[in-house]
Order: sequence, then structure tokens, then C-alpha cells
Amino acid sequence: MLSSSAKDLNCEYRDIFQMCRVNSCSRILRPNTPYRVLTVQSSIYAGGLFYNISNITESCIGVMQSFIGASTLHRSGTFQSSRLLLARMLIYLHQQYVLDAITETGPSENSHANRVHLPDLETMDGILAVLSLINIAELANVLHPDTYQDGVDPEERMFLIHVRKQGRHLLHWLENHYAIEPTPCAGTLLSTVSRAPHLANLYLVHQVRALQDAKMSMERAKLQSSIPGLTYQALYSQIRRCLGHQVNEIQGHTETFAWQKGTHQVSQRSRPLLMQFRECT
Repeated sequence: MLSSSAKDLNCEYRDIFQMCRVNSCSRILRPNTPYRVLTVQSSIYAGGLFYNISNITESCIGVMQSFIGASTLHRSGTFQSSRLLLARMLIYLHQQYVLDAITETGPSENSHANRVHLPDLETMDGILAVLSLINIAELANVLHPDTYQDGVDPEERMFLIHVRKQGRHLLHWLENHYAIEPTPCAGTLLSTVSRAPHLANLYLVHQVRALQDAKMSMERAKLQSSIPGLTYQALYSQIRRCLGHQVNEIQGHTETFAWQKGTHQVSQRSRPLLMQFRECT
């Protein structure tokens, strides 16, 4: 029988129970699905990471929630595998869009196998998928467990810097090929600013604010992080280093890492603002 906390997630848990009862099949869960594995005898359960571009926004949110959570097994290798897979996805998008712009080819000229792994950039789902990967790259040092202990390995740090640069190049390409503008019904989120900043900045600040609020709530509830040294003050210090002057924009509160898609609309520009991207190399 489901517990009271599980009743709110009964659809997800029902899927899990079905998976446990059928031992001859495997099930792939949507990102961010809470689950438990029940076995009839002592067993070792091994789970794997499976990312795809259609659900990558939820996957990136799951990474942030897992990082800030109180019971995350950060030494199990999951964090390292997740960082590498997400970095490779961002590098792949950079190759398909930015490098193709330099070589004057495009994803439409590539093989079908490449095109099916690319987001639909004429929808807000596709835009948020790209921005979610870019946010993970921007916050790589903030979200790294080693940052709050002995520091990130220098070789890995250089790799994360490389990925972050590719994310910024991809964002530059995106802004020059697609117009992302606030909708008339953008709501109170955008009404507090004199001029609407780029969605990328708003989304990054929004998720950073959610990280801060989640960590503050944990400390108020006297819940310790599974990552040694990860206190609210340490987190805020790393955020200041990451965002610089943008840290002043982090005000107010938010209870979710997700972004409301109805605040903006996207359309492809008839002609890119910049035709050459050679400086991106």
C-alpha cells in the first residue's frame, strides 16, 4: 500500500511497481521520477543514466535537485558520469550548429541520424533544452562536489572551462539566428524589470535563485547536505564567483527550477544578425 507521501506520486510509483513485478523486461523512466526498487531477496541494484534531448530540460533540473538534496550519494560516480554526458551533449550541439555555421553547412545538410538528436529551436521546449545545458555548463563549478572540499582537479577544471566556452558560443549563435521575445502575457516575472533582459540571463538567475532557496530551506529544517562543506554560505560564495555583477539580480524567491514557457516566444530570423562566426573558434 502506498504511503501518504507516495500517493501524490502514485502514477510514477505505479510504474515502478510494475517494473519490479516484471523481471524479464526493463523500463526507462522519465527524468526526475522518484522511485524505489523492491526485491524479494537480497539483491544489488545497478541503475544507468540515459539522456535524450527531448527530456534534457527535466534531466538538468534533476541534476540540480540531486546536488542540493540531503541524501545524494555523490561519491558513487553518478555525478561524474552525469557531468560528462551533459558536457558531451552540449559539445555535440555546438558542433552541429556553431561549427556548421563556420564551415557554411547546416544540420539540415547532415545525415538524418544527426538531425533526430537536435532540439526543435522553433519551439520554447527546444530553446529551453539548449539553455538548460548551457546553465549546467555555466554552473559547473558551483554544482561540483569537489568545489566544497579539496577543489576540482585542474585537468577537469580546464575541461569544464572549455565546455562553458562552447556553451557561450552556442548562445551567441542562437541569439543571432532566433528572436526570443517576451509575450504580452509574460506575467509578473518580467514586469519588475525596466527592459526585458535576455531569456538566457533570466533563466540562469531563476535557477540560481532556486538553488539558494532550496539550500536555505534545508538549513532551516536542519537537514545536512550529503556533500561535506556544502553550506549556504559556501554555495552563495561560489555563485558570486560564477555570476559576478549578475549576483545583484538574484532577489526574491522561487520554489521551482523549471521555467514557465509562456513568458517568451521564439521565431527564426529571416536573416542571421551576423553571418560569420569565425571568432567562435
